[in-house]
Amino acid sequence: MDPNRKSFTPPRFLRRFHKRFLNRFSSVSLIPITALAVAMLLLLLVPCARAEEEEGLWGDRLELEARIFGASFDNFFQAPPGAPENDVTTTRVEARLTGKLQEEGPWKLYGQAAFIDYDGALDNASELGVGILRDSRPHRFDLFLQRQQDRPSFDVGDEFDRVDVDRLVLEYSYRLDRDWELTALGTYEDQTFAVTRGKDNEFPTLGGAVRYRGWGSELSPEVGIEIGDRDAVDPNEDHDQIDLWLKLRSAPTRRLYLSLRYRYRTRDYDVGVPTASNFGREDDRQQWALAANVKTVRHLSVDFYYAYENADSTKASRNYTTSLLGVGLKVNY
Repeated sequence: MDPNRKSFTPPRFLRRFHKRFLNRFSSVSLIPITALAVAMLLLLLVPCARAEEEEGLWGDRLELEARIFGASFDNFFQAPPGAPENDVTTTRVEARLTGKLQEEGPWKLYGQAAFIDYDGALDNASELGVGILRDSRPHRFDLFLQRQQDRPSFDVGDEFDRVDVDRLVLEYSYRLDRDWELTALGTYEDQTFAVTRGKDNEFPTLGGAVRYRGWGSELSPEVGIEIGDRDAVDPNEDHDQIDLWLKLRSAPTRRLYLSLRYRYRTRDYDVGVPTASNFGREDDRQQWALAANVKTVRHLSVDFYYAYENADSTKASRNYTTSLLGVGLKVNY
């Protein structure tokens, strides 16, 4: 990495956390640690179900959500035009348990886990996470720590790889009044790749969004921006990233929820060596995503999701189009 370039770095407390904790235990998988944290969280939350007045299966202080989601990826490996394309089918099984810390309070703890099967095309992947949520008005706060294991990745380099990711996500929203809501976003990722060690990197982002709620549940638009800086072991992979998006949400009936999002992403590579493969490289990626949730009977709903992405790059091998179509079944208690 070029020591003279200007770099967007994570806050000092995150750097200290990474130096004192993650580096110290870099040779130990965080999956058992996160699993233990989830188990401790469940032991803390299960007594919450013993409410004096129960509502539903778990009482009014404990919520369980489980989902199975099947998806088909077109051009999964992001092959450029003219190259052979491979489609991949996946099955994702996930569960989330949420419990109120106080019967009438706004604070909640939650734990979630997911398992992803790639129908034999790839090794399976998994996710474990814990978080704390304040769900109230005018303040909403969500802090989430997650470990992703063996996730397929194309974020760094020009070839497919598997990556383990430690993520810290912070989101804070403030409701200015009945019509307007402001949101601050922050993410920090530490990525360790299975094959190519030069691709290991840190990726912090900061952003914000403005949402208009004055039209009620019929239509709620949002615009946002997120800025990140990837700092890789190999300076050829360092880049700045900017995401801009417009999102429309609508709940025209009690049983139907819809969302449509357009995202425009740019990447500018920082390597200053003219002979490097990413010297002067710029990427532009546009993505459309449509999601729907349809409530059928009590505790049961169906999810639909479609996404299409078109990528243009000054590097010809990174021009591609890909899409995803999926449907899922969700159970809530």
